[in-house]
Amino acid sequence: MQAYSIDDSQTTEIDDALSVQGLGSGTVVVGIHIAAPGLAITPGSAIDLLGRQRLSTVYMPGYKITMLPDAVVQAYTLTEGRDCPAVSVYFRIDESTLAV
Repeated sequence: MQAYSIDDSQTTEIDDALSVQGLGSGTVVVGIHIAAPGLAITPGSAIDLLGRQRLSTVYMPGYKITMLPDAVVQAYTLTEGRDCPAVSVYFRIDESTLAV
């Protein structure tokens, strides 16, 4: 499946993407994909405990403190050409009515 990042060109964390697939039957499947490193991090590990302590990334003008260390963020980013744990939701949309 081809998915396209919806992050801007300056992002350092590609963590969300969209996919669109025509089924040739008048139905289109739209997918929303969010990187989910928590699916690959061992519960109770040092990385897990750090993420739980920080809870989220903090953004400030010109600086940020990431929830997880940069090496971990980069290991689980939605970079082209590799698999990454993600949570995806799919919607089937009728082309003629746009009904879900």
